[in-house]
Amino acid sequence: MAWLRNENDDLYDPSYTDMLRVAFTSEFKRGKLQDLVALLSGRNFETRDYEESIAEASFKKLEICLRIFPSLISSAIAATCITFILVAT
Repeated sequence: MAWLRNENDDLYDPSYTDMLRVAFTSEFKRGKLQDLVALLSGRNFETRDYEESIAEASFKKLEICLRIFPSLISSAIAATCITFILVAT
């Protein structure tokens, strides 16, 4: 880790997809972006139906999570999510 001593650049510059994945994983406890799309469409994974209330709640949860994204980056949850992203890519 000695190489970090003189490093002045950001160590992690999240992309748009990274932000969505970290927000989604931390708030919804799921990792696949296709699941995010399904939830934003109102998918009920238990009944396999689509419900407007699920879509509305999902959009609200995602909005809140994206607003607090900077604080997530410094938390243990975000560190776990970032590790997942880096391993998965």
